[in-house]
Amino acid sequence: MVTVACCLALYLGIQRSITHDTVAVLPTVATAARVSEPERQTLSDGSVVEFKPGAKITVAFSEERRVVILRSGEAHFSVTPNPQRPFIVEAGSVKVRAVGTAFAVQLGGTEVEVLVTEGKVTVAPPSAEVDRTEAVHRDAALAAGPEFSPLVTAGQRTSVLLVPTAAVAPVITISQDELAERLSWRVPRLEFSETTIAEAIALFGRHTPVRLHAADGDVAAMRVTGVFRSDNIEGFVRALETSLGLRAENGAGEIRLHRGK
Repeated sequence: MVTVACCLALYLGIQRSITHDTVAVLPTVATAARVSEPERQTLSDGSVVEFKPGAKITVAFSEERRVVILRSGEAHFSVTPNPQRPFIVEAGSVKVRAVGTAFAVQLGGTEVEVLVTEGKVTVAPPSAEVDRTEAVHRDAALAAGPEFSPLVTAGQRTSVLLVPTAAVAPVITISQDELAERLSWRVPRLEFSETTIAEAIALFGRHTPVRLHAADGDVAAMRVTGVFRSDNIEGFVRALETSLGLRAENGAGEIRLHRGK
């Protein structure tokens, strides 16, 4: 896969969205190295929203409650605790309530999916629609009531179809690997364009505890182009081995890059 991607970049000059870690040796161009992170918005209460590309929200805070309307896409919410002001995410006709927790909501064409990373939330399906003008009654219903069961806790997910009278799907516990993959869009990407390995190593060093070293100046001066997850230094090293013929020597908490033999 890496070799094919490199050949396309080298001979055809095709620019495309990169979904796998890739590296290539290209003709000399302007050098660049940067970190690409999801867009973030800090709300007035200190809660933080992270946006998957394409996500849009509308914020509708009041003194009694904090409402965020997810208009499209997927967003992750890290909620500042305040039991007196419930935090509610509305996605279509589905409501997700939290006090102080972290969770992701994805608004699809036919359903809403909720994935909790910290704490717990309650989910209200379309059949539990509450009159917006009855704030006290609504907040009481959000805090308790069978229509908001089951409770979704950290490491679990559920979904609701966007149809009248739809019920909340069963709550499913997922593995840490699945959780990480599901929210991989939150991980910063390191983007290199004709970047020296020395520069790439320095940028990786800001995001991972694993120490990466170039064995000599020739290795440090080699140049790479590609997009890599900041938490996948092993994938970066494998790409260098495959495309540049380097050899990785693993030690205690460090990796040293040598010229291949």
